[in-house]
Amino acid sequence: MKKNMFLVFVMIILIGFVANTASGKEGKVFKWRIQDIGGEADGSQWILLKNLKKLIEEASEGQVQVEYFPAGTLCEPDSILDAVAKGAIEGGNIIAGMAAHRVPSSLGSEMPFGVRDRYQLHELHSVWGLDDIIREEYAKNNIYLLSTTYAGTIAFQSSFPVNTLNDFKGKKVWCTPNSLWLTNFGAASTDVPGFDMYMALKLGTIDGFVWTVLELEYFKFKEVVKYIMEPSLLVPAMHFIVNMKDWNALGPELQRKIQDHVDAHKFNVITKEAVKYDAIALEEAKKYGVKTITLSPSDVDKMKKEVKKYWDEVAGMSPHSAKMIEVYRSWMKYRGLDW
Repeated sequence: MKKNMFLVFVMIILIGFVANTASGKEGKVFKWRIQDIGGEADGSQWILLKNLKKLIEEASEGQVQVEYFPAGTLCEPDSILDAVAKGAIEGGNIIAGMAAHRVPSSLGSEMPFGVRDRYQLHELHSVWGLDDIIREEYAKNNIYLLSTTYAGTIAFQSSFPVNTLNDFKGKKVWCTPNSLWLTNFGAASTDVPGFDMYMALKLGTIDGFVWTVLELEYFKFKEVVKYIMEPSLLVPAMHFIVNMKDWNALGPELQRKIQDHVDAHKFNVITKEAVKYDAIALEEAKKYGVKTITLSPSDVDKMKKEVKKYWDEVAGMSPHSAKMIEVYRSWMKYRGLDW
């Protein structure tokens, strides 16, 4: 009888251990080091990562602890994707297009002249399934896409006025992967080590760059930027990525809690904050003397012709990219934005 009771006791312990292991609940604390692409004053940290850290730690009840680092602390910005894929760091917060060499469909989060605001970005990614397509291609590279997070408004910012597209000729510019088509108007794509756009523009290393407008105030870009070109080229989402082994170590229950909590709150928490500070930054830049120049409808049409070629190019990069572009175009037609 005592022997049978002992066996029952052992079985109960084993079942509990297996269940806890499967759900990621062993009392173990998981520590994620997240490398960001920007400096401490970049909105990618004090808006996006600050809030994502809070949501992840809330959902996991402290079982997952997130520490994020400014650009260059753990690795260079261009190395974040490879570092996460190899497990050198647990995660990263990157410009979507930085993953394009491995995950071409990632470009779907920054397609020029696509979504117009945070509402449309959310609808396309979360309701129309762009997240699922991109996440599947990330998984082939040992990476889990936890969040596509609205990052504000991107605009071309420069030390010279862009009155017409001809003004790009001979100018040195830094572009996101999804705005490299500006070189078709005569601009010269120029690298900026460490993403230090402030000093690069101040010293004349570049004449302009594509970046979110929020940093006009909080990176003090307004001190070196003289002009902003309108219309905005695109509405971006940054990608919060995690090494697949580290993600799987959490177990399905903890994964579900974190994913559901982030999905449920990122729109109302993070995007609202980004919109607020975008508006403040633009107003302060205007007061400082930064001028906005709006291109003529004919020049905008010329840009859209180049963008259409770019969209076709992206569609041919991989099967996932083709599927992503197909869904994107269907959504645009549904919204009456099909140009």
